[in-house]
Amino acid sequence: MAETQRVISSSSRPAPKPRPRHPSRYNPPLRPTLEETHDLRPPVTEARSRPVQPAARPARRAVAASPEPRRQPPPRSPAEWVILAVLLCGLGLNVAALLTNPHPTRSDLLLGATVFFAGVVLLALMELCRRNAPPTED
Repeated sequence: MAETQRVISSSSRPAPKPRPRHPSRYNPPLRPTLEETHDLRPPVTEARSRPVQPAARPARRAVAASPEPRRQPPPRSPAEWVILAVLLCGLGLNVAALLTNPHPTRSDLLLGATVFFAGVVLLALMELCRRNAPPTED
């Protein structure tokens, strides 16, 4: 039997440089340490650590204290008006198609109700997002 021979490769390329064991000090850590993630509460300040002393109550008045002034939502943009108009026209056409059809099938009613419900949800979400928008700086 022929014996396999081991070939010793002697290439002219040098061996690759070994990588350092520790990461470079210039690279930021990829993950926060346990101390940074363990307690995510805001730092306690002296004002929070002291118990709040109730202020002296003024004499009762007949007039109730006025609530905070209500912030006005920002005005609608022209694009919002267009979307609102198209959505309301679509909902009106949907209702008209459902009411004027003399013999609607069950699938007609289900599809019409689904489209109407989706339109109402979109209207509600648009208004909710408009009211919760940050105040504009004028």
